[in-house]
Amino acid sequence: MPIEISKPEINVREQLNALRSPVSEAGSKVMQSDSTYDQVALLGLQPNNVFINGDQRIWQRGTTQTGIGASTEVVVSDRWRNYQSGTTGRCTWSQDTDAPDGHEYSAKLQVTTADTSVGSNHRWNIAYRMEADDFAQFGFGTVYAVGFTIQFWVKTNKTGTYCIDAYKNGTAPTATRQFTIHQGGVWQQIVLTWPPSVYAASGNPSFWIWLQAGSDYTDDRGTGWATATDGRAHGISVNLYDDTSNYFMITGIQMTKGQVPSGLPFERRSYGEELALCQRYYYQTDSSSKYRFSMNVGASTTAHYASWPHPVTMRDDPTVAITATTTDNWSSIGTSGDNSTIALGLAFNPNGTADTRCLAEFHFTANAEVS
Repeated sequence: MPIEISKPEINVREQLNALRSPVSEAGSKVMQSDSTYDQVALLGLQPNNVFINGDQRIWQRGTTQTGIGASTEVVVSDRWRNYQSGTTGRCTWSQDTDAPDGHEYSAKLQVTTADTSVGSNHRWNIAYRMEADDFAQFGFGTVYAVGFTIQFWVKTNKTGTYCIDAYKNGTAPTATRQFTIHQGGVWQQIVLTWPPSVYAASGNPSFWIWLQAGSDYTDDRGTGWATATDGRAHGISVNLYDDTSNYFMITGIQMTKGQVPSGLPFERRSYGEELALCQRYYYQTDSSSKYRFSMNVGASTTAHYASWPHPVTMRDDPTVAITATTTDNWSSIGTSGDNSTIALGLAFNPNGTADTRCLAEFHFTANAEVS
């Protein structure tokens, strides 16, 4: 028996007219964009950069540090550090105004002592250590795990292949990516992506750009997440320490959630916000404007106590280092406190003279960096 099926009539002209409905100029640009980067920029969205001071604006310890490498690990620009082991190479880190469009500053690493003979255990890295809480958003080791994207601008005279690896301190997981500099002396943007991992990263993760690597670090263990740590620089072809003319400049370093091969606009926070984020890990008083305690005391030793809050709550109870600039009838300064407050105990010594003026002037550093 035949079955009849009826449908409402369609006015083809009306449907065509609907397709020709006007689109705003901005909407048209978004629809015609070739990349996620352009779409995000046009929509005015702001990516969340997990890295701090990626644009190299904050250098509380000084904008030039020489002889870097004598110690295994040293923070240079805020949150970014030089790490090396085995190698005899040395370098200078400095803040530089040579930067790609959209950035004011870069970090420049200039080789000052060469190391042309790379031993199996030699290594040189630009490193970033992150708190586990900041990495928790990626959900590693869970069914909700997501990957991430790391991007940065680089300029160097040393062409070839470099490596960057993500590494959970001490154990696993680890995953390495390579990037190649094809032309020396020009700014080049690098965008790399990492997939989610079934391995949990409960400790403090870290991220390492490899500038030199011995054979202990170059085994091939693939491109995925692994528990082995001996291939963290697989594929590296350069030794930046092989000549004192070599330099490496970097800025615009960003880590965002999700895998976006075309990259995203750089998140530019205000200077005050970026500084406060850095001061969670380290801050210092201005050596040109010292803290001062002055008082008249009697013939016996007198202790004076003072406390003040940190500019921000620090990551952990900091190590406080006092540098005294005036020692007028006082003997010592003791420090205590926690991640919110510094407490000082100042011992004055009038040397048996009544009504003696005692003066203490000093500045200090407070360090709670991730180790």
